[in-house]
Amino acid sequence: MLQQINHWFDKFVACLSMPMSGPACRPLWEAVMYTSAAFGLVVTLWAAWKIGSAWRAQAAAQREEEERQRLAEEHIERKRQFIDDRDIAAEVT
Repeated sequence: MLQQINHWFDKFVACLSMPMSGPACRPLWEAVMYTSAAFGLVVTLWAAWKIGSAWRAQAAAQREEEERQRLAEEHIERKRQFIDDRDIAAEVT
């Protein structure tokens, strides 16, 4: 296993000084290219997931705040109606 890693490292060092399109280095650079593309795709998907999650959480918080405001307005309106009805009843009697 260590010999294989050492072989790939030596090949990588040798390919750094050669052109990327050389036939001896093409398999190495293809592996590097595909690995980089896969890593970039994973990072992009993770970032999209996080942004989508944050957007959904913000939307849920906004809906909750709107519901709280609606309930508070209904409560205030019921309180006003109660006060208004009581005031009217006091004026009638």
